Amino acid sequence: GEPMPGVSAQVELKVADGSSKKKKAQANRKGFLFTHRGYSGPSILDLSHHLVRPLVRANDNKGGSDADQDFETATVDSPTMVINWSGIKREEWQERLTVPPGKALVVSRLREALPTRL
Repeated sequence: GEPMPGVSAQVELKVADGSSKKKKAQANRKGFLFTHRGYSGPSILDLSHHLVRPLVRANDNKGGSDADQDFETATVDSPTMVINWSGIKREEWQERLTVPPGKALVVSRLREALPTRL
C-alpha cells in the first residue's frame, strides 16, 4: 500500500481506561493526521495525556527516572485508543450498507467516507 504520512481524516477518537475499559474520554476536535513517526492532529492532542500519564505513573512507581522511561515495553494496563475513522455512527453505516442502491460494494461505500489512501 501507499505510505500513510500526510493522510488526514475527520475522526471520532476516544480513549478507554486501561484497567476497566469502560471509562472513556472523547476528543473535542476531529482532526487526525498520520505522520512519519506516528499520529498527530487536534484529536490526538486532545487525548494524548490520557495515553501517556499511566505509562509515566507506572515508571514512577517502579522507581524509574525520566531517562528510564521505556513506553514500548511498559507493563501497565495501557489505555486503548478507539477510533471511528469516518466519524459516521454505526446506525448510519447500517443504513448506507442496506438501503438502495444496496447493490453497491462495501468498498464503494468506504470510498465515499474515507480518504483514498486510508
